[in-house]
Amino acid sequence: MAIDPLTSDVLRLPRDAAGPVFHEPWEAQAFAQDDETAKALQRTVAARTILHVCLERHKKNEPTDLTAAMDIARSQVGEMKSHVEAAKEAKDIDAAVNLAATTKRLLSLIADCEKAG
Repeated sequence: MAIDPLTSDVLRLPRDAAGPVFHEPWEAQAFAQDDETAKALQRTVAARTILHVCLERHKKNEPTDLTAAMDIARSQVGEMKSHVEAAKEAKDIDAAVNLAATTKRLLSLIADCEKAG
């Protein structure tokens, strides 16, 4: 049985235990673009992935530096807030919504890490 090109592309997406690391289409698209919004989204997805991996290792009592990962994530949240505001000021509603949604997902993971200790 042949695999169509779209299915093949989906199978190559970076994954973790929860599925693809790109939770939204705009996150995947950001890695194919080079503007400021895309770069901000790339950094946020990277911070979220680092934090997720560290949290999973922490849960398994494997060596990890959850504190450093949390510091990276918190720093990225601060940066994203300024990107969201800039997008709002530029009246780029799509970018503002996408940036805010990706930031919210990172904030949720930070909260999970704080609970895990």
